[in-house]
Amino acid sequence: MLLLSVDTSGKHGGIALSRCHESGSCQSIEVVPLLGGTFSAQLVPQIRSLLSKHGLSKQDIGGLAAATGPGSFTGLRVGLAAIKALAEVLGKPIAAVSLLEAVAAAAPASGQVVAVMDAGRGEMFEGRYQVLSDSNPRLIGEELVRIDNFSHADEQRVVSPDESLADLLRGKGIAVDVVEWPRSDAVARLGWRKIQAGDTILPEQLEANYIRRSDAEISLKSEGIVLKMRAATPADIPAIVALERQSDAAAHWSDQNYASIFAADGPRRVVLVTENEGAAVAFVVARIVGREWDIENIVVAAKMRRQGIASEFIRRIVEQAEADGALKIVLEVRESNFEARALYQKAGFVESGSRSRYYRDPEENAICYGFELRPAAKKG
Repeated sequence: MLLLSVDTSGKHGGIALSRCHESGSCQSIEVVPLLGGTFSAQLVPQIRSLLSKHGLSKQDIGGLAAATGPGSFTGLRVGLAAIKALAEVLGKPIAAVSLLEAVAAAAPASGQVVAVMDAGRGEMFEGRYQVLSDSNPRLIGEELVRIDNFSHADEQRVVSPDESLADLLRGKGIAVDVVEWPRSDAVARLGWRKIQAGDTILPEQLEANYIRRSDAEISLKSEGIVLKMRAATPADIPAIVALERQSDAAAHWSDQNYASIFAADGPRRVVLVTENEGAAVAFVVARIVGREWDIENIVVAAKMRRQGIASEFIRRIVEQAEADGALKIVLEVRESNFEARALYQKAGFVESGSRSRYYRDPEENAICYGFELRPAAKKG
């Protein structure tokens, strides 16, 4: 089988074309590096050029493998969108591979392995796996942890592709094996094993693996209320529209505007929803233009306000924007919405101007705010 694998999770990425066999082996035909910052411009032309160079066409592809993260939000979105499109056109299976899984697979010995990667801001991505010699690592769990809080059992081997992170952990008395950074051909080998085992997904099921707190349940202020924040999908549009229609302070969009936020050829956006007992109770939409993020809408159901949901949305948008290499976050808010303005100011946003009669239904001026991101937090 001809297998195409793509990794756009980091500062730099790659494409691998491999010939995989029923015996389990997967031989690399060629690996093409991708320069960070221009994945959207490079990826499709490079795939086309790679296939043409070896006398192949996309119809020759028998399977697809994608690195799902953790990593840059924008980079992952570009790579996963390309894999989804190819899978839909060709009707081929997709194998989703976590980079932490690939790091664990590179461990120098089998057994219980803890794969770690730097996540910035004093945090790291941690993946715990059971590694066997004849199969893919078996996932135990992945999470985002504070480096200062990291702990492991003596029988667990800690591995990382980050030399600086390894040195930091060694300074805390933790033995760490440094392995090579997983390339797209490593993603291919793990992906092929998944395809052979029937561990594949449909295009609509392919999602980025950010391993941020947005993927975990969080307890908020009211006792007994447990909410889950996650990335929104097109299936959430009716609930999002319903929430927006119930909020007088929200920016009111048409149904077509909401449908377009998930369009592959539209502006890049981050959309998060908060659920309570399976029902959406809040959402946030942020648009990405170059290295500036614009928070376009935040809505929280009336019964769920004053629970810290909006503050958590802002924190996570800032976190993702920093990871994406953004320089600034901007937003507008109704002039009369003093509660929201106080929230943004508390979060560090600075008033930068106003827009006359910006809002409709009802008509009202907008107050503009900006948040400068820290250069030290920028990533590719």
